[in-house]
Amino acid sequence: MGEVSVWCIYNDAVDTSVRKFRMYYRSVLKLCRLFMLSLTRIPKLKTLFSSDMR
Repeated sequence: MGEVSVWCIYNDAVDTSVRKFRMYYRSVLKLCRLFMLSLTRIPKLKTLFSSDMR
């Protein structure tokens, strides 16, 4: 029975971490999309960033 309980705890931990990772991933994607949209809307910022990248 000990192995089963450990396995259940492990499964729960993996499940919660996966959910957190998915939420984090979605928020990062949203931020990236907003960032790209703002870049396309403001050409001056775009040139600034491209010059900084070099």
